[in-house]
Amino acid sequence: MLKLLPGQARLTTICFSQRPDPDLVKLASFALSCPTHIADCERAFSVQNYILTERWASLSPTTCDQLMRICISGPSFTDMPFIEAVERWDSKSNRKLFAH
Repeated sequence: MLKLLPGQARLTTICFSQRPDPDLVKLASFALSCPTHIADCERAFSVQNYILTERWASLSPTTCDQLMRICISGPSFTDMPFIEAVERWDSKSNRKLFAH
């Protein structure tokens, strides 16, 4: 369901009355499509800068997009079973990670 702010509801009422003014319809369509904040955009740039370090600058756009999506909306680090993941990673190859 679309939730309108008070000002947006008034614009919508004006534009969808029986005889809407074409200029008001254009104004309302522009006003209703403008973002009310840029926090999501700023967060995405911050995550991108975190991922695309000098060492990882050659990542493909697809890989970068996938990593950004995981960082932004992926599972929390507290939900990650790190010990199990490292043991599974270690068992996949002849690694000397736990050799003493």
